[in-house]
Amino acid sequence: MRKGWNLPKAGLVIALAAGVLAGCGGNDGGHASDNAGKEPGSDTSPITFSFFSEDANPNWRDMQDDVGKAITKQTGVTLDAEFAVGDPSQKVALIATGGDYPDLISPKGDLNKLVDAGAMLDLRI
Repeated sequence: MRKGWNLPKAGLVIALAAGVLAGCGGNDGGHASDNAGKEPGSDTSPITFSFFSEDANPNWRDMQDDVGKAITKQTGVTLDAEFAVGDPSQKVALIATGGDYPDLISPKGDLNKLVDAGAMLDLRI
């Protein structure tokens, strides 16, 4: 049996590539970009993302270990992480009800609470 590309797979690859290229284009309305003259991916301006996880993490060092420092140095990214204390399901319910969502979340079995609150985006094509 010959394994190879079939028409639907090739079409999907072409459509995804076109979408990626179109997304990289953008129209800045005639204004100079803040990143003008920089190589793509070279902007290491500091940025902090909030993160919540239902899993406790006693080894979290607030990105002050060697790996965390290397990530911050190369990307400018830091995480303001919060880990579940007590009942993680209750914390996710509080986040969903309050509407104050972190940038990143690992809700494990409580994803449905965030979906019901309209906090999750459907990324299916």
